[in-house]
Amino acid sequence: MKHSQAIVVRILEGLRDKNISQKLLAEKLGVSSQQVSEILKGKENFTVQTIT
Repeated sequence: MKHSQAIVVRILEGLRDKNISQKLLAEKLGVSSQQVSEILKGKENFTVQTIT
């Protein structure tokens, strides 16, 4: 769980630093904005494939 939280924090920092919205991230990843939101809220587990 600790590792997942650390990854989420780094993703959120990266989004903020690059001024990218979760919606734009979702579009670039080819997933729904809801899925990105759920992952970043810790409500959905993510796999190594999702991370990469």
